[in-house]
Amino acid sequence: MSISDSMAAAATVGVLAGSGVAQMKYFTFEGHTFSPIYLAGLADDIKYDYLKVKKDSTRDGSSGYDAYTNTIYLNFTAPANAAQRAMIVHEATHAMFDFQGRKMDIATSESISYIAQCMHARLSGAFDLSDPDSRLGSWYEDDYGDWHESIRDGVFKTGWRIAEKLLAGGSINGADVNDMRNAVSAHPYYASTYAQKTNFNGYR
Repeated sequence: MSISDSMAAAATVGVLAGSGVAQMKYFTFEGHTFSPIYLAGLADDIKYDYLKVKKDSTRDGSSGYDAYTNTIYLNFTAPANAAQRAMIVHEATHAMFDFQGRKMDIATSESISYIAQCMHARLSGAFDLSDPDSRLGSWYEDDYGDWHESIRDGVFKTGWRIAEKLLAGGSINGADVNDMRNAVSAHPYYASTYAQKTNFNGYR
């Protein structure tokens, strides 16, 4: 394992074993339950090399999870802000459901992970909505000089709203599910794949 991979793994363990994850709330989305206890348990899976973490400098502002190799790929060695710590939670949530061998489509998987990501960010108490790294509320100018809100922000805006509801003691209802799935399906990263099944294949 390279030094950068070791640093990324240690940083991920720190986030998963930290107070932010411990304060997260359980929630159920389309029959799948997000559990902060199971998420925190992934820290031990990293220590025993069942779950791998690698630094991938080729990723431009994004991270990812590969279910075939049980590997989280980060584009940083240590999180520099709340947004990056929350990104670790997003990818680890994919790993959590993969290790459980859950069957779901990409829209559901991403919906749950974005909600978890936003919940962790809210709990940090240091999440700045004006921070470009947060990807909340960014705007772009079109060829005609008109400004539009980035469609990519929909997953964060919806996840942010649902996370607030959960932290206040609420639960996810059918409208929340529809809103979150619609935001994922409109996102350019998932527009062509959101209805496909994930490749979650179990613990090993």
